[in-house]
Amino acid sequence: MKKSSIILLSIFSFIAFPNLTAAAGTTVDSVSYSCAKNEVLRVVYVNGADGKSFAILQQMEEMIPMAETISASGAVYNAIDPNYSYTLRTKGSNASLEDSRGTILDGCSE
Repeated sequence: MKKSSIILLSIFSFIAFPNLTAAAGTTVDSVSYSCAKNEVLRVVYVNGADGKSFAILQQMEEMIPMAETISASGAVYNAIDPNYSYTLRTKGSNASLEDSRGTILDGCSE
């Protein structure tokens, strides 16, 4: 099984079975951001005890897994699936969502 498939299965198990105990030190948080034009951005964050962080973007009735990448300020998550070009940027309680064509959601806050 590919490493990306194992990661996806692990992430989805946190969503499907939220009452199961996560690995020691792993946290799972669901956040809804209010954005410009009354849009809503829903994200589930999975922060592993090993320091790896993921986000599951709930966009257009799909769940899109994203992995955190190196960022100078805040956090940046990129879609794991190469068929998606989504980038989620967060800093404090603010977020924005982009794809290869430009900004999709901006001015988002918890």
